[in-house]
Amino acid sequence: MGNSDTHLEGQIGIPHTVVLAEELSTAAILAGIREKS
Repeated sequence: MGNSDTHLEGQIGIPHTVVLAEELSTAAILAGIREKS
């Protein structure tokens, strides 16, 4: 999991969080958050 801010026109400085997940589902996203690197 990581975080940053976007540098796209009209969205500069908007924070976002990135999670590595196996698929786009609630269960997979929560598993990605819980997994330890």
